[in-house]
Amino acid sequence: MNNVSEIYQQELRKILRKRLKGTMTPTENVLYFPNDIDFRICPKNGISTIKWALLYIHNVEQSQSNPESLLMATKNWRWEQVNKYGYKPELPFRKNSFRVAVARDPVKRFMSACEYIKQEYVKNSQLLTSDEELTLENLKKLENMSDVDILPEKLDDIIHGVWRGDIQNSHFFTQTYYHGNTGQYDKIFKMGNFGVMLEWLRVKTGATKKIDRIHSNKTSGQWFGGVDSLTTDQKKRIMRIYEEDYDYGWTED
Repeated sequence: MNNVSEIYQQELRKILRKRLKGTMTPTENVLYFPNDIDFRICPKNGISTIKWALLYIHNVEQSQSNPESLLMATKNWRWEQVNKYGYKPELPFRKNSFRVAVARDPVKRFMSACEYIKQEYVKNSQLLTSDEELTLENLKKLENMSDVDILPEKLDDIIHGVWRGDIQNSHFFTQTYYHGNTGQYDKIFKMGNFGVMLEWLRVKTGATKKIDRIHSNKTSGQWFGGVDSLTTDQKKRIMRIYEEDYDYGWTED
């Protein structure tokens, strides 16, 4: 192995370690809103909009030039909040808080995860060609990739890989893993009623302006055809992956 390749491998290992450290866990996946509202978050269940709502309610302008907006709601920030305010017998919640979460149809969530991961990989790896020189700038592109995954081209291979555990990506973890038992919550909104949830959050936190900035995956269906194009067999196999979510009630039924 030449020096360039050795450096490249060392940097990749650093990136992988950073990715693992940055993966969301059930011990810190919460955002503390005013008036003791604890919002527990989960990948592909509206995280981007919920984070934005937190900034909005705290009057923090979202900008690349505003360090506070870049740090707020990140994993390290959430860790600090939980360590400071969390109630140890019921972490990551605060004591006597009003606990909220969003539930999503597992099949729709799976397909959204496929689209997102594929989109992120394409976006951040398209310039990393084999004939391009190794640069720190290109390594930075890798750091932005979602769990450093390359998904198979065929949806059936993704379903099989997630089921067998060959594909490990936090966006495919069950809602039960992130949220636990539904009995812990005072209110659970359906993903389909996300706009209703935002208005509820506005009223409960005392925000004045309407929270109407809802982020959506604009490439939905671009890579794998979307939920409507699934065969009956594919739906059944995806549902098998998320059997625990159906058992615990993390659906929109």
